[in-house]
Amino acid sequence: MVLLLVALTAAACDPSDESAPENRSEGSATSPEIEQARWKVTTRIAPGHNKLGKKRRLRVRKRAMPIGDLVAEVYDTLFLSPDRKKAVVKARFLPATARALLRTKAGVATDASDVKTLKRTADIAIDAGTTRAAVARVTVKAKGTRGTKSFIVMHDARLWLEKVRGRWKVIAFRVDQEPAK
Repeated sequence: MVLLLVALTAAACDPSDESAPENRSEGSATSPEIEQARWKVTTRIAPGHNKLGKKRRLRVRKRAMPIGDLVAEVYDTLFLSPDRKKAVVKARFLPATARALLRTKAGVATDASDVKTLKRTADIAIDAGTTRAAVARVTVKAKGTRGTKSFIVMHDARLWLEKVRGRWKVIAFRVDQEPAK
């Protein structure tokens, strides 16, 4: 199933709180005993800015760090805490983009259980010219159960982000997710 949704505008968002719940909460798709795949986040400078000095390259990469936190929060919610999906997406996406994502079946269903992420990667390219625009390619592979049936889901997405008033916001996205098998 291919979902293609795009919305363009800019607004503000708050940095994420990466704290994980100690106990399985109502609506959580996993439990603390299940070991999740680690996030592998790479940051790079977008093509066209190869002649930057070392200090400038480091400064640009440092500005990409909050994007990694945003991506981790959104995708941990979509796959591990789907009950929080609406609140997190509304906080991290523009309003029209949030509504579009909430209409998709991205992530796992709220009745999924024992979800284990097998792969979580994010490749972030930031525009060095402005340091206010970035693109993130996110891949998540997860398995779990829904009722009595097991499933495996492959999720690949691109997020276009923009920085407004010092905060990153998802301004557009494209999601390719295979149906849960």
